[in-house]
Amino acid sequence: MDRRGAQARFKKAQKLMRKGDTRDLSADQQREIVQNLTYAVENGHADACCYLGQLYDEGECGLDRDSAKAVELYDLGMKRGDECALGALAYMYEHGKGGLKKCVIEAFILYEKAALAGDGSAQNNLGRCYMEGLGCERDVKKAFEWYKKATYNTSSGMPQAKINLAGMYLSGQGVRRQLKKGKKLLRQVRDSKGASSAEAALRLAEVYMEEGGIKNFERARSNFEFAAKNGNAEGMCMYGDCLEKGVGGEANAEQAQIWYRKAADAGYNDAKDALTRLKEEKREREEARKPRKQLDIRDFFPPVRQTSKRKEEKRIEPKAKRAKTAIGERNTSVVQEYEGTQENPIVVQN
Repeated sequence: MDRRGAQARFKKAQKLMRKGDTRDLSADQQREIVQNLTYAVENGHADACCYLGQLYDEGECGLDRDSAKAVELYDLGMKRGDECALGALAYMYEHGKGGLKKCVIEAFILYEKAALAGDGSAQNNLGRCYMEGLGCERDVKKAFEWYKKATYNTSSGMPQAKINLAGMYLSGQGVRRQLKKGKKLLRQVRDSKGASSAEAALRLAEVYMEEGGIKNFERARSNFEFAAKNGNAEGMCMYGDCLEKGVGGEANAEQAQIWYRKAADAGYNDAKDALTRLKEEKREREEARKPRKQLDIRDFFPPVRQTSKRKEEKRIEPKAKRAKTAIGERNTSVVQEYEGTQENPIVVQN
């Protein structure tokens, strides 16, 4: 085995990966990373196993996503003594990936081994296990301790651990509540402009909103904007809310709708609800602007049924005939009665 060559090739791959997100690298650079890591793994390098496994797990650098291959590499790295691979394998057990049966107890055991060996990511995940009671009894004090170790781990300084530790300082869980320390940690992560910076800005904005006041609302809006422009869907929605309502600055309905749309496209349901609400409010405004029909007294009464003159005549004519006949019969009766009196005249006696 070429141990020296494996180390040299691993360093080359590591240098390229430190330039930023591997998805932003050229196709040639991505191919070079895979080739160097593969050579290092084949020649007995322990750390290269975890690096290459993560590329397979995420489907990066031109590789097809293959969680089973990732598990194989993590297991190989663990056997070679790499604590990073140990922590990565624990994650696969926690989520049941790569053909492994989901087992939070096994995940907790492996996280603990990796954390005790000094892996910052595993220390953060072990803190999360204690915080949520995954594979162990919930213990917020132990969660705080492990978040703190991961935060100040000199080899990694986990940004996510800083966010988690800040949350404990801000809420007072497992430690005395200290707002200044919590906000300081969040600002550090935000200003690092790494993968977790948007989340840190979002959490910082929430703190400022809770504290209230004009200045804090301005700070909140600024941090929501940072989170939004760095791809955080919740941040997009909250920035849109600030723009709609004029929180921390001027209102801008058009821009609010743009950011709601971006958040909705990213799958954030609250933003979808906001767009539906705005659409309904617009419809109601347009309906209210329409000219209203003037009231007419005839609207309150049923229309009178109209009949034609001919029908009316037909309806009246039989009545007239019946009346004429009745009059005629009456006259005849009177005449006959009169004539009868002439035949038998009445004699007036003196």
